[in-house]
Amino acid sequence: MIDDNQSIGNSGDGIAVFAGADPAIGGNRAAGNLGAGVDLEEVTGGQVTGNRAAANDGNGLDLKQSDGALIDANDFSGNGGYGMRIDRSNADFDSLPGTQGAPGSNDVSDNRKGALRLD
Repeated sequence: MIDDNQSIGNSGDGIAVFAGADPAIGGNRAAGNLGAGVDLEEVTGGQVTGNRAAANDGNGLDLKQSDGALIDANDFSGNGGYGMRIDRSNADFDSLPGTQGAPGSNDVSDNRKGALRLD
């Protein structure tokens, strides 16, 4: 579990999980990083809830080749890239019943490249 941490001013991503299963990432703050605020790559399941990834040079959230995560109630605003970049991935973007599409209940406002990119 990655919970209630601050990841500020790093030369890469703020929080990164690669090739993991069921990561729980909640209540964190990632700001001023040169990469993404939160980066999940080749991850299955898990939850990314209640985080603030803002003012990063990259995207607020990078979701790459990952499936089944719940991405809910996050602030991915004011980043240099997109609020969320979803690349060959699927997830649920709101905890309400049924699968909710991006951005769901996540704040993806005021990002330099836009709110959302789906690849």
